[in-house]
Amino acid sequence: MAEFPAAPASVFDSNGTLRAGTYEGSLRDVDIAPGLRGWFHTIRHRKRWMYTSIASDELFVSVAVVKLGYAANTFAFGYDPRERRMLFDQSHLLLPHEVRVADTAGEGCDAAASRGARRVRMTRERGSNEYVLSAALGDVSIDARLDASSAPPGMTAIAPLAPELFNVTEKRTLLPARGTCRVGARTFSFDGGVGGFDYTHGLLLRHTVWRWGFGLGRDTDGRRVAFNLTEGFLGRRECVAWSGDSLAQLGTASFSFDPRKTLAPWTISSDDGSIDLRFVPGAEHAEHRNLGIIRSRFVQPVGAFSGTLRVNERTVRLERVLGVVEDQDVVW
Repeated sequence: MAEFPAAPASVFDSNGTLRAGTYEGSLRDVDIAPGLRGWFHTIRHRKRWMYTSIASDELFVSVAVVKLGYAANTFAFGYDPRERRMLFDQSHLLLPHEVRVADTAGEGCDAAASRGARRVRMTRERGSNEYVLSAALGDVSIDARLDASSAPPGMTAIAPLAPELFNVTEKRTLLPARGTCRVGARTFSFDGGVGGFDYTHGLLLRHTVWRWGFGLGRDTDGRRVAFNLTEGFLGRRECVAWSGDSLAQLGTASFSFDPRKTLAPWTISSDDGSIDLRFVPGAEHAEHRNLGIIRSRFVQPVGAFSGTLRVNERTVRLERVLGVVEDQDVVW
C-alpha cells in the first residue's frame, strides 16, 4: 500500500477548499484560479518556477526558470564532481514576457526563458514520457532527455501559507538521463545519470524564508535513492525520500551551517532521527540582490551528501551522493 494518497484531480475541491496534503503522483494541471483575488493580489503574490538537475559521473547541472508577477530570472550552473569546481555559473534577470512557466509539470510542461541568442527550455509534450532540457548560453549548450516512464512516482504537496495564500509543489527524481553538455571545447555526457525537478506554483508570502536540500544517485548498496528536504516554507509536507521505486515520508528537517562560511560542511537532521546527513560543498551558486521591490539573499552550494536516511523502517546509507543545499531569504 502506498504511504501517501494519490494526487487529486485539482488543487481545490468543488466547494473551493484547498486540498492540503502530501500526495503520491502528479497533478494534471495546477489550477490556482479559485485562489486568485484580483489583479493586484495576483501580481503581488503569484510565483512559479521549474528547477531541473541532472547528476552523472562527469557533471552535475542545474537549470532554473523563475517567473514572478512583475519580474523573472533564469540561472544555470555546471559542477565537476571530480575536480570539485564550477565549470560555468550564469544568472540573468529578465522581463516577465521573456519567461513562461506552464500550469503543469507533467504532460504539457513548458518552462522557458529567452533573450536574444540566450535561451533555456524544459518541456514535455502531451502523450510523451520524455522531458527535454535544452540551453544555449554562450559557450555552454545543454541537450538532455529525462525518461519519466521508468522513474518512481513523484511527490505533490499542497499547503496553505496564510489567508488567501498557498503553494503547490511537485518533485520528480531518478529519471534516467541521456545527452550532453558542452562547455567551451569540452563535452560531458549525461548518459547513465539521473535527473529530477522542483516545480512550484502558488500565491506566496512577500517575505519567504527556507532551507532546502535535494540529492539523487545511489545508496551504498547500489539502489536508486533521492530525497527532498525542507526547513521552513512547506516544512515536513515535502520532506520525503525515494528508495528504489518507493516514496516515503521523513521527519521535519533541520539544517545546521555557518551562514558566513557556506562552503564549510552542513549537517541536516530531523526531529524523529530519520535524517542524519552531512553535506560537503565543492562550490556554490549565489545571488544577492536589492532592487527595491525585490530583495534576496540566495546561496545554493553544490556538492555531496553522506550519512543515513531511515526509509520505511530501513536504514539507507549514503556516500557522496550529488546534490545541492540552499539558504534563501527573499522579499518578492
